Amino acid sequence: MLSHASEPLTSFTVFPKLPFELRCMIWKASCSSRTIEFDYDDIDGFTSRAADPKALRVCRESRELIIPLYPLCFGTFFHPARTRFNFENDTLFIGSDMEDTIPHLFGTFTQKEISCLRFLALENCYNEDVEVGYGANLSSQLLKLIKRLPSLRELLIVHDIEDMIDRHLDCAEGHNMELHDNLPEAFNHPAVYVDPLPDEETSLFKRWTVARCRPVYGWRRCPDTDVFAAWDMEDDIEDSVSDDNGFYHGSSWGPSWFPYSDMFHPEDYNHEYGFEDDDDDEGDEGERDEQEGDEDYGNEEERDEGGNDDQGDDQEDGTDAISVASVD
Repeated sequence: MLSHASEPLTSFTVFPKLPFELRCMIWKASCSSRTIEFDYDDIDGFTSRAADPKALRVCRESRELIIPLYPLCFGTFFHPARTRFNFENDTLFIGSDMEDTIPHLFGTFTQKEISCLRFLALENCYNEDVEVGYGANLSSQLLKLIKRLPSLRELLIVHDIEDMIDRHLDCAEGHNMELHDNLPEAFNHPAVYVDPLPDEETSLFKRWTVARCRPVYGWRRCPDTDVFAAWDMEDDIEDSVSDDNGFYHGSSWGPSWFPYSDMFHPEDYNHEYGFEDDDDDEGDEGERDEQEGDEDYGNEEERDEGGNDDQGDDQEDGTDAISVASVD
């Protein structure tokens, strides 16, 4: 009996015997929050990249319970609504590639979508301080739009990790954008540097008329690939934190403050950190100068010898000419 109890459970066969109210609570709890990002084309309209909740496909009971929580939303004048959206849990994300279709998207919002939307995320490009051009006009329109969403609780400004990391993420486009309050654990490596998020207390975040506006990380995770699989991380560590003297700076993305003190107090710097003086280097430079002088002298001798050889050839040619003339 103990051996069976210690084995991990792979199924729960008594679920149908649970009270109906408890089963309903479990089905609803299985619906986690999602980030809804759109693709748009003239044929299908706005379509979501996110998958529907699994509870919609488990059984009839789960579908009948969950489907009212996920009404079809975000249709247009010419395209029916295709995206199931939970206004209590889901976040609508507007990426940079939606810049040209933002007016069309919000212009076709129904009254329910306007009054019920609670969580909205915008890519950082829409929060930049642009004063002229199309970007400035779009930002001003978004500022006005936010004021007309009465139920909006939180506005997230998404900073794509791919634009903040010190290397290229080899991942195909088209993956869903994941939102993270903190840097994902996958990037916690001493050879990798990702820019920190800006302070939400700055004026760029305060200008939005919403209960809270804050920055988050965005990551298009490649589900079938390790983010660091193609990188030799151990070599990256050695290259990034050491210099020619083998002296570790203590920072994986650049030298600390003390290497620059050599510009002001070189003698104290060398003495404190055990570096040798440059006397030997000066001696080496003198030896190199002497060697270069010897090489130049040797080249001159070669040129002189070459000149003598040419004169000898001319003399030989002249002798032959005289002898031929005398014979004639």
